[in-house]
Amino acid sequence: MGKKINISTILKNQTSLGLSTDIVHIQDLELRYKDIEDYSDYLYASEDIFIVGYPKGITDYTGQPIWKRATVASNPHLGWDGQEQFLVDCASKQGMSGAPAFFYNLKGAIMLGNTQLRTSSPITVFHGIYVGRIGGTSEFEAQIGRVWKKKGY
Repeated sequence: MGKKINISTILKNQTSLGLSTDIVHIQDLELRYKDIEDYSDYLYASEDIFIVGYPKGITDYTGQPIWKRATVASNPHLGWDGQEQFLVDCASKQGMSGAPAFFYNLKGAIMLGNTQLRTSSPITVFHGIYVGRIGGTSEFEAQIGRVWKKKGY
């Protein structure tokens, strides 16, 4: 029998922390280009994505998350350990599991194979959910984590 994963969202009581109870806005745009069915088809090892969350609970009075850069460390198209996931090299910390993993380009550029697509606004592409680091959490160990790939929608 194959492994399964359950993902749920737990809303933290921000009022008790003195924070706004409004939804925290991350970015304005997720790219939707009519000729591209799935941008994840164009994600490869060595590319940078961002894990957006609250490492060790760090935030300010606005509730904005921290953007941690991660390099794709395995082939996303092959999966990892027989699962729909890929590895990233990221200096992640406790509190990042469950965070969204995005490609982001402020200048509106994304490579689609050998073609560069440019837009007039920043590009954000959701690729999955960060699960956490593999192995220990010592600063001296490999900082490799797992991202569950998004399913089509």
